[in-house]
Amino acid sequence: MILVSIISFCVAAFLILEAVFWKSDFFSPARIYLFFHSLALGIAFLAFDKAMVPFKPFTSLVYFGSATCFLLGVWMVNRVDGITHGGVPEPRALDFEHYNWKMHLVFSLAVFAFFIWGTMGLYQGGAEIPLFAEDKGKALYRLFLNKKWLFIYGYTYAGIVMALFFMYIFRPSRLPKIFNPGFWMTVVTASVFSLALQRSALMFFVFFAVIFYHNGIRRLSMWKLFRFFFICLIL
Repeated sequence: MILVSIISFCVAAFLILEAVFWKSDFFSPARIYLFFHSLALGIAFLAFDKAMVPFKPFTSLVYFGSATCFLLGVWMVNRVDGITHGGVPEPRALDFEHYNWKMHLVFSLAVFAFFIWGTMGLYQGGAEIPLFAEDKGKALYRLFLNKKWLFIYGYTYAGIVMALFFMYIFRPSRLPKIFNPGFWMTVVTASVFSLALQRSALMFFVFFAVIFYHNGIRRLSMWKLFRFFFICLIL
């Protein structure tokens, strides 16, 4: 199992070196996918939690099969885009000026309502809030045990809600970002979601925010990215 970890970490390191020395776009879909999945696989096969490894056959099929499908999909999109634009994929700038921000906000609020509905559904019946519970593990178990799947589905939409509101922060406006409703709605959503001590949606949002900012607002240097990933890895 340690061999799998070594190979995985080497793949992640190679992708960083490639971006630094060959000036590759680290945030291209294939590279960012391989980087984080290599890190996750490397950490998993260190076997800190014995229940995670080794993978069962069906787990391997799902994990590596989905990775293959994703990478083939990226390759196909690049091929089609390249053929359409004479062999070179055409970079597209985000049009913030003509984007329908009103519809974006309405849609974001609708998804936020679904998230709040799911969260309230989880806590109905007097379930403890894990963050304030004395036995946090037991509170987590009770919170997600025998609940309707639709409530859990709504609760897990937190990452999408935060992503949508984060995008709204960059709506063209003369007001400071601190007065933008997208900023406060992002904070509110993250705070409500964090009460249950879950991290998956927060991880999705953080990395989405970095990629969106890098591609849509301002390019981030590899040094800033390295510091960011180092802090995330520690967390």
